[in-house]
Amino acid sequence: MSDYEFTIDLQRESLADANATIGFHQEQIKFFREETKRLRDRIAELEAAVQWHPASEPPDDGKHVLLWRDNICFVGYCTVLDGRYTWILNAPGLPVVWPKPTHWRDMPPLPDAEAQK
Repeated sequence: MSDYEFTIDLQRESLADANATIGFHQEQIKFFREETKRLRDRIAELEAAVQWHPASEPPDDGKHVLLWRDNICFVGYCTVLDGRYTWILNAPGLPVVWPKPTHWRDMPPLPDAEAQK
């Protein structure tokens, strides 16, 4: 084998190694792009869950939510009474006179009862 043929063989091997490396990195890039999209979607989902909404846009399902007005936070829900949306506060045994809330948001996850034992 001449020096020229030896050099060509080395270059071919180097090119094959480079192509394998490029293929590997392309797979990594694809993985990281997919993972980045998945994480961005999850972040958007989590941010939406903690977003405050105007009270003029109440939730449709009557679920309990956090209510906010004048730096006071209560738990309550919205229902339809006499054809109007009405906010009901959960304040058992307390004579609460409170104007309509300005904002609401979903309740945070409750603590795990088993973890508190």
